[in-house]
Amino acid sequence: MAGLLAASYLAVAVAALGDYGPTWDTSVFEFPYGRTLIDYLRSVLPGDPPVESAPRAPHPYLPAVQGAWFHAYPVGSMLSELGCRLLWTWLGVLDAIAAHHVVVPVSTALLLVAMIWFLGRRAGLAAGVGAALLLVLSPRYFAHSCNNLKDAPEAALYGFAVLAGARALHRGGRAAWALAGCAVGLALAQKANALFVPMQLAAYFALAKLLTWRAAGRAPRWSWRGLGYATASFVVTYLAVSPAFWNDTFQGLATHFSYIFSVGTVAELASQLEPRPLAAWDGTAHAAWTTPLPVLGLALVGLVTPRAPATARLLLALWVVVPVGRTALPGMRNFDGVRHFLEFYPPLCMLAGLGLATIAGWLRGRRRSLALLWLAALLPGGIATWRTHPHGICYFNACVGGLGGAQQRGIPEATDYWGSAYWQGAAWLTRQASAEANVLVPVAPHIVRCLQPVRLRPDLRLVRGGEQDTRHALYVMYITRKNWYTRYVRDLEQTNKPVHEIRVQGGTILRIHRFDNGGDADVQWAAWDRDRAALAARGRMLKPVENDPARLAQVASIMVRAADLGPGTAARRLRALLPEAAPADLAEVLWLYGAEGG
Repeated sequence: MAGLLAASYLAVAVAALGDYGPTWDTSVFEFPYGRTLIDYLRSVLPGDPPVESAPRAPHPYLPAVQGAWFHAYPVGSMLSELGCRLLWTWLGVLDAIAAHHVVVPVSTALLLVAMIWFLGRRAGLAAGVGAALLLVLSPRYFAHSCNNLKDAPEAALYGFAVLAGARALHRGGRAAWALAGCAVGLALAQKANALFVPMQLAAYFALAKLLTWRAAGRAPRWSWRGLGYATASFVVTYLAVSPAFWNDTFQGLATHFSYIFSVGTVAELASQLEPRPLAAWDGTAHAAWTTPLPVLGLALVGLVTPRAPATARLLLALWVVVPVGRTALPGMRNFDGVRHFLEFYPPLCMLAGLGLATIAGWLRGRRRSLALLWLAALLPGGIATWRTHPHGICYFNACVGGLGGAQQRGIPEATDYWGSAYWQGAAWLTRQASAEANVLVPVAPHIVRCLQPVRLRPDLRLVRGGEQDTRHALYVMYITRKNWYTRYVRDLEQTNKPVHEIRVQGGTILRIHRFDNGGDADVQWAAWDRDRAALAARGRMLKPVENDPARLAQVASIMVRAADLGPGTAARRLRALLPEAAPADLAEVLWLYGAEGG
């Protein structure tokens, strides 16, 4: 049954891959990094691997990998590149983007098997099947399981590590401990979230001991020798799948993790966010807002049901609480909704599966009631997944009125925060744009640069840098991620009506504006030039504090509040922090944030 359900999901997901394009990260992160790693392996490993060395055209544009990016996460990147070379370049059975993404649903299919196996042995097949269906019928998770090369595979690998670790604690044995170490190594090579797996398992061990102190046969057992096997297996696995660390290992690890731990500060400045308070509960709120309501309700039942052993429910509860709870820790920066802690979804759905099976047990023999129960549990998520496809990462539940309600409340990232909608926006331009038109993308243009060879008409010219073409029409396309808006986008959105929008749940996630060559387009070119000049001025002004996180946070706070503070106050505070800043640069930066005249 587990294999049949996983295969059915995989068939649906692979068929849907053509609706998903590159994202913010894959276009500059996983895709080019995977190519770099596979080419490196071809150069150092003996023999000639059975994969082509150059991609077949048309293939998305990929930038060169430079600097700290080479210390990125290797597992999903390498598997993505291998998928493209095998399934597109060699066999031609999937297009290039879909072939790059195919590893994502494959990882989810394997996770479904593990979920059904775990619950089936402890609470019956109905609990496992219910959990698996609730997971893939959650709009956010289904969408991420189609083109999120970072977080969906990490959710699977994190889950395998938790289950393998729990098995080692209960059954012991050299093989079980070594398997747990291997699973943690793979998960950490996929994303740094796996650093929390040992902490989660340690908490489970301590609490499970308390739960089972009267039943020693069911208690987890500690083994220092087992820990040694797990550690050795972890080190070997992690380094084996991380070619970036094969030379100068310690310096490479230091560079990698220093970059990882700085991501929150970098995002804080780049996305123009207010500095984060000591602790915040936005991650917890997003988890509640973006999960179908039946899953939340059934999970509460599953948490207290005696249908599964208390230790199993404890394991699942910690598996939910640790990923969500860490977003509230001091110094943590949560952005992109629930993407960065997506590993909480599988155990939440497993608890919901327990709850569903428990209620189904109460209704045993009442077929009509049982059918209505399963429909009530699965249909809301299924309908929401269908209606939001392929923009399920924008889904919000009825608690906040869907995406439209979330946008009205000003909830951060209540939009297509990752740029997936550019795939559909580019298709609209290919169908509707006038001949030889210019396409300007002021928010995350690298995504459209990546998909251009496979999605945009060849005659459409993607604007880069200060290039201008006043002979043809201008189309301006952007995702509505407001904390990445520049002054140009804010003014454009307030003063011009779009010719095309993509809307989900009553909210707008992408806009396209058209300007004819001549007067209207000339005004936009001039506004865009000033915007670019102001961004360059901001870069010059921030140069002295780019390695000083404390001052950087203060400067960022003043910038984003400049319009409220007023030009005079904002200018005085910025001059106090940046006495070396040029007056012209200061004026341009104040204009950029809507506070002229400082």
